[in-house]
Amino acid sequence: IYYVFDGDLAAGAAMEGLKSTLTLVLGVVLLPLLTKLSDRCDKRQVIIGLLVFAALGNLLNIVCLTPDRPYLQLVPALAAAGLASSVWMFFPAMKADVADYDELQTGQRREGSLNAFYLWCFKLSLVASAGMDGLLLSATGFRVEAARQSPETLGAMVLIYTFLPAAIWLCGALVLLPYRLNRGAMAEIRNLIEVRRAGRKDGL
Repeated sequence: IYYVFDGDLAAGAAMEGLKSTLTLVLGVVLLPLLTKLSDRCDKRQVIIGLLVFAALGNLLNIVCLTPDRPYLQLVPALAAAGLASSVWMFFPAMKADVADYDELQTGQRREGSLNAFYLWCFKLSLVASAGMDGLLLSATGFRVEAARQSPETLGAMVLIYTFLPAAIWLCGALVLLPYRLNRGAMAEIRNLIEVRRAGRKDGL
């Protein structure tokens, strides 16, 4: 709104709506490709790849976020389309894998607790990001009552908009590196669980 469209709220909102719509459409279109990738690779590898791709795409804002060519900002936004789809496609399956691993370790089925913890973290991240927005804007010197922001404020806003999401996504990729519940591990875990369950039935 302020850097690309010089404070034109209507133009900025229209662009944001266009970005959201195209990202949603591309995310749906990418679902078959993501399905094929998940068949050939582990879920962890696909998600890490999407996180890194989205981070690199967001760094393109250095050159794509420009008042001269406002539509260029669609490029970085579309780079994250696959990542948005993966949240709803792969994470539920990963939760099921964690539930199986937890059962092998504890002998209990605790999908409800695991899902509740996941949703709590998800909602916490939404609240934290909403609160962070205001803090970051204040840190840049942004003043809502000002018709135009200072060049220093605009520069700080562009830097945060470009580098902070990329840094967070790369941190997410690093967090996933130790995740070892791949296809082979899950096949072994499922087999051990079935053997244990069969033993319990025989004991009864």
